[in-house]
Amino acid sequence: MPHTKTKKHKHANKAARTKRTIIEDEDGWAHVVGGRTIKPDASKAKIKKWGLDVVIYTLEELTAKYESIKDKWEESDACKELITLVQPYEGKSQVKNVVVMGLGSFQTRMGDFSRTSLMQLAALATIRKSLAIWSIPVIAQDPAFSPLDKEFLQSLDFEVLESPKGFDLINSSSLVYAIHCYPTVYDQVGKNGPPAILIGNDLTRLTDGPIDFMPMFPDILTCYETLDNLFPLPRSMDGFSDTIWYRCRGDMETPGDKLPALDSRRDENLQAKFRMWTHTANDDGVEDGGFLDGSPVQVLEGLRKEARRRHRVCVMSGQQLLRKREDEAIAGKYTPRLSGPQTNWRGSVRRNAVVIQPDYSNDVDGAARMSKLGHLVMSRDMILALLPLLTTTTMRVLLSFLILGLLGIASALSTSGNRLLVVLEELAEKDKYSKFFGELKGRGFDITFESPKSDSLALFELGERAYDHLLILPSKSKGLGPNLTPQTLLKFINNEGNILLTLSASNPTPSALVSLLLELDIHLPTDRNSIVVDHFNYDSLSAPESHDVVLVPRPSAVRPGVRNFFGGILKNEVIAFPRGVGQTLGNDSPYLTPVLRAPGTAYSYNPKEEAEAVEDPFAVGQQLSLVTAMQARNSARFTVLGAAEMLEDKWFKGKVQVAGGKVAAAANEAFAKEISGWTFNEVGVLKVESVTHFLNEEGLKTPNASLTNPKIYRVKNTVTYSIELSEWSWNEYVPFVPATGDEIQLEFSMLSPFHRLSLERTQTNPSSSVFSTTFKLPDQHGIFNFLVEFRRPFLSNIEDKTTVTVRHFAHDEWPRSWVISAAWPWISGVVVTVVGWIIFVGLWLYSAPPAKVSTGKKAQ
Repeated sequence: MPHTKTKKHKHANKAARTKRTIIEDEDGWAHVVGGRTIKPDASKAKIKKWGLDVVIYTLEELTAKYESIKDKWEESDACKELITLVQPYEGKSQVKNVVVMGLGSFQTRMGDFSRTSLMQLAALATIRKSLAIWSIPVIAQDPAFSPLDKEFLQSLDFEVLESPKGFDLINSSSLVYAIHCYPTVYDQVGKNGPPAILIGNDLTRLTDGPIDFMPMFPDILTCYETLDNLFPLPRSMDGFSDTIWYRCRGDMETPGDKLPALDSRRDENLQAKFRMWTHTANDDGVEDGGFLDGSPVQVLEGLRKEARRRHRVCVMSGQQLLRKREDEAIAGKYTPRLSGPQTNWRGSVRRNAVVIQPDYSNDVDGAARMSKLGHLVMSRDMILALLPLLTTTTMRVLLSFLILGLLGIASALSTSGNRLLVVLEELAEKDKYSKFFGELKGRGFDITFESPKSDSLALFELGERAYDHLLILPSKSKGLGPNLTPQTLLKFINNEGNILLTLSASNPTPSALVSLLLELDIHLPTDRNSIVVDHFNYDSLSAPESHDVVLVPRPSAVRPGVRNFFGGILKNEVIAFPRGVGQTLGNDSPYLTPVLRAPGTAYSYNPKEEAEAVEDPFAVGQQLSLVTAMQARNSARFTVLGAAEMLEDKWFKGKVQVAGGKVAAAANEAFAKEISGWTFNEVGVLKVESVTHFLNEEGLKTPNASLTNPKIYRVKNTVTYSIELSEWSWNEYVPFVPATGDEIQLEFSMLSPFHRLSLERTQTNPSSSVFSTTFKLPDQHGIFNFLVEFRRPFLSNIEDKTTVTVRHFAHDEWPRSWVISAAWPWISGVVVTVVGWIIFVGLWLYSAPPAKVSTGKKAQ
């Protein structure tokens, strides 16, 4: 039958459909396998699993698949909806580590890629970027991880741990990412937490469902009672059904969440039941605690009784108390032994609580009296309920301090201060930047507006900086007056002040600023009316003819190994650069870094020239830097923003369209926050928490108080050096993690380095990372330095030097001569000489001389 034969030949390589079968594995589990399409691929390695050929993928193939799914995810409506939900909380979370539970293997049992696991991983990357927690440690745990899965996650800078080690890292500063996990996982999270954020199943299905999980997993209720349901994840997301974003009360609070209006909640609060934690300790130091339940009236009466006993009151946040207790526990001065439903200190005192404890710091018997009285812990909701009931002045003052303590918990300021001076020639124009200034105020800056010609304008007062940061907006005047000379601005930078300088092609740059930029090796066009245009990458909506609104994609990393703070969250975002001034950078300054370069088809020219073609442009393409950053040796930051119009309200949410492309929203608002945050020391600020070095030899491997940081070592000693580093990220210190391909080095030097060693990250704390190395000291005595010098673009400089003495061997520390192999010939010579002499003496003593023969007297 030729027809049948031809048909078979035609489909000889067609994918075959296998038949479903039930197979029992080595553990006794029954699996239904088959029933899927298997495409023959002779080039792939396969293993025999359950009677089927299962493909084994490589790390490169898995990475490529992840990037493909990640690109599709970022282009989806679900991703955009998730970013919209999360972005209001950017920089407001207290998260210091991310713990991923139950992610699943990226390759299914039958050999296919697990699209759900890869999609959940891509969504996690979006969440980390949206919350501005990209640099904190990420821990992943799942018994289902294969060696390929672990290698893939480690390539993404994840730390993969075996179960149950990951649970031990969950604390009140953790983001737990546990989607579609078993109840035992949430039970363990409740025992170790509750975390700051939990992204997982709807807990009401476990607490209020038809199956009662509470007898088996009682700590699920701990999660449910201590976490707030913030919002459900978008339903359109694959693999995220019934997924809720939970937050610990007090975490991720927006300014509107901190103190709701009393009128709207008065009736509800007066009838609600509240729980107050009381903690006491007796003279023997035994800790005890418990809950006091009741209505606001009952709680207020109890608080009045406590107030009569406590003459002075010390108010601190729950987070401050936790840190205090942790420090005392490390020092061995505090051992928590609490009774009640929650048996750990973190579970009973949360970050959003305010602690009232007596202040007897000036009393001789203050410690004993404080132990007897203990302290109270009140939640924010309880304080809001008590406010309408206050009748006495004492209680009003007391709870006013409590509210101030609550508001102080979420304050987020720059590491170098919050005093910001805005130099604006016409104060009426500040309405054009209302959104930008409003965001700065929301981040905690105290803004002062001054005209450049104002007599009251002064950057220094009594020899000290009057402001921490300076923002200069374009001026129509040719000069900035006597108070903003180039020398004054350089002095401001030398005194660790930060400057954000904005330019505009509409207003000529004042000569004082031109001189300042030349001092920093930043060059502007000689013609002050020059403007940057691009006839290919322009906004066809606002500049269809002039082409002076240049659309620039988000900047990538300057070079491998350099952190990128301005890359944005989504791909294909564009920044509108309207009517700006381009700069060129000199080649001699190592402190200058271009943040945003012009497209390859852009150029700078004077629009007043009537010539049809530009013969000699100032600069073209990548030669033009649109936004330039400079970080001085003292870590002061100076940024030049070529287009001040980028900061105006109309461009924060403005729509742009590349010629022939789609209409999209400009990313100016996010970029303005990133560039101002970096300039004003809100991100990328490194801090040395501690430096430790100690002798690491047999019998002395564990450092203690007497062996840590000695002043003197001996040559050829084995020494361990550690440095603890933190990075300030918007509102908290997080563990510092170098960029991929970068490393921190230690120099052990006298006049020149004897050792230059890479420091490995050996420990990750909630707010810091510890980098260590162990090496042998050189065979050279003298004065040496442990030197860590870390200078990278966009990160504040670190230079830590510790001086020690290295001595030579003492007379009783030299090895004996018979231990040294090179001395064996000399020892042999001595032995041979001694033995030979003894033999000679023996022979001489015991060898009698020859007898003399008598010849008689000679005859006469």
